[in-house]
Amino acid sequence: MTTLFVTEDKLKSFTGIEENVDPTILYPYVIQSQDLYVQSTLGTKLYNKVKEYVNDYVINSTPIPTAYKTLLDDYIANMVVYYTYFLALPHIKYRTTNKGLLSGTSEVGESVSLDEVQFIMNQVNNTAQFYNERLRDYLNAYQEDYPEYQSYTNKDGMAPRRGTSYYTGLAMPGSTYNNNFCYDCDNSEGRANFPIY
Repeated sequence: MTTLFVTEDKLKSFTGIEENVDPTILYPYVIQSQDLYVQSTLGTKLYNKVKEYVNDYVINSTPIPTAYKTLLDDYIANMVVYYTYFLALPHIKYRTTNKGLLSGTSEVGESVSLDEVQFIMNQVNNTAQFYNERLRDYLNAYQEDYPEYQSYTNKDGMAPRRGTSYYTGLAMPGSTYNNNFCYDCDNSEGRANFPIY
């Protein structure tokens, strides 16, 4: 069963996506935003637990435990909304058909350029990263409420990413961190991860 953390109504009411956009266009990007971004932040173990609670709620009307409902409603849902919008934007403008890649046109509105699409994507991505950062801060502050977040092993899948969600795109190879080379300064203990050779 495919589990969605947001509804079509929430997705459309919190973003610039019009009511007439077919939900089947948006559906794959909801799944992608959950798999790519939410799972990365929560780690596979906690991600699967949240999915399990959502499935139980949808199928059996079993109430979601308070801590997980807060996590889902106040943090995860907003993040999924904006990462879905971010991922869907180019595909709302451009469609892959049996005739190739086509740009949608409208009788009422004017078509926007690829640069304008990129500008909007950057704005939406900034909002998504803000909600991702809020989720990470919340999990770090209340990790005792989520044992799946604390008890990760290599067999559980992806580890939770506890560092910042903001990326500047600036890379400085060979830069040092506390007199040690720092290739990926984001691990579960907040120390530098050094590559294994």
